[in-house]
Amino acid sequence: MGELILDPEVIQVIDNYMENRPREPNFYCLERKCTPTLYHMAEKVFIDKCIRNRPVLKGEPFRENEWDRKYDDYFTGSMALSFTPYMRRCRWGYAYFLHGKCENYFEKHSEEIVNAYLEMRWEHIENAITNTRCFLELCAGFTEWFDERRKCFLKEMDAAIAEIKKFQMSEKPQSHGGVANLLKVITKTMEKQGADITNIAKVQYAVCIQAGIYIPDEFVQDVAVAMDILEDKEGETVGKNKN
Repeated sequence: MGELILDPEVIQVIDNYMENRPREPNFYCLERKCTPTLYHMAEKVFIDKCIRNRPVLKGEPFRENEWDRKYDDYFTGSMALSFTPYMRRCRWGYAYFLHGKCENYFEKHSEEIVNAYLEMRWEHIENAITNTRCFLELCAGFTEWFDERRKCFLKEMDAAIAEIKKFQMSEKPQSHGGVANLLKVITKTMEKQGADITNIAKVQYAVCIQAGIYIPDEFVQDVAVAMDILEDKEGETVGKNKN
């Protein structure tokens, strides 16, 4: 691929952004796009386990079990999750397009991500429900788990950046104009070739590690964390199958 030529003003804008941005990235909590999937999975368990509304023969006594009693209060307050303003919506153009791609990724893989959480923390959904008082607690546990994975991802990125900088001590520091080129490549790829968001996240991660900087589009970082989770889950599945 030939060298990309950008206007000096474009490079200056991105340079200023990289120099003045906060040390800690601003996260957009894209994992909350998985909340409806977690809700429906929990609801299905109650539908299968509850007996209160099952048909009974005439004269039979009223029946209920512990699942019926837990169901009475388990989802109380859960509707508030549908209206939580957890993401910034004031985006236009390329940023809005990319944000939509990220949301679509989480919606497409939400069941896999939720299952990874359940297997790691609870073994299965029934245990998760039994050991939580309400769905809000279950949902909060999922959010905390994903945030832990996000922090681990940052630590690994810190280590990778520190490692690459060892070999750059005698070299001229990387120009943030490289970040501008990265964003330009991503923009062209998405607009003209319809690249998958996973490929975009991989490219951003690899190039930023080489440049010794953090991923400039923070909300793409959530996609990278989700990819890391799914790769771990796939590796565990392959290992179990071999055994």
